[in-house]
Amino acid sequence: MEPLKPLDMLTEPDGRWATFGINLPRLHQIAEGMTLSEDVPEYVLVQFQQAQHLLVYSHLQFSLLSVALTQALIAVEFGLMTRWKDDTTRPPSKHKSLPGLTKLLEYAFEQGWMGNFDKSLIVFIPTLRNASAHGEYNLNPVGTLEFVEMCGKLIQQIYPQRC
Repeated sequence: MEPLKPLDMLTEPDGRWATFGINLPRLHQIAEGMTLSEDVPEYVLVQFQQAQHLLVYSHLQFSLLSVALTQALIAVEFGLMTRWKDDTTRPPSKHKSLPGLTKLLEYAFEQGWMGNFDKSLIVFIPTLRNASAHGEYNLNPVGTLEFVEMCGKLIQQIYPQRC
């Protein structure tokens, strides 16, 4: 259980980070290193930047780390959906509803948007997103930081830098 911190303790670091040897400057450096290029549309970029902010603020409240991961996964799905909608070469959908995350990932791999990423992501990303959204993901800070970073790299791959 994590009750709301008293007002006078809001800016105190969450001691659980010390267990992993990660302090605020290092956490900020990690989040800053996930910055995406200007080739990512602003409305997709904003979604991922929210995850970066949550990573940094998790220094104050460790449980925000899981929210950061969920937001990063939302940003990936939003980026895929946006790219899919903008793809003028795709055939018209046979369904009235928009594709889900798995179908978007399958399409992204078919179109070559995913570069050298492994196709196992077609199963892994939706599974991780669902586990994160339903509170089934156990926090491992180092792994979570790596997953958020992977989400940033996926988004960057979906919107490669123009030369």
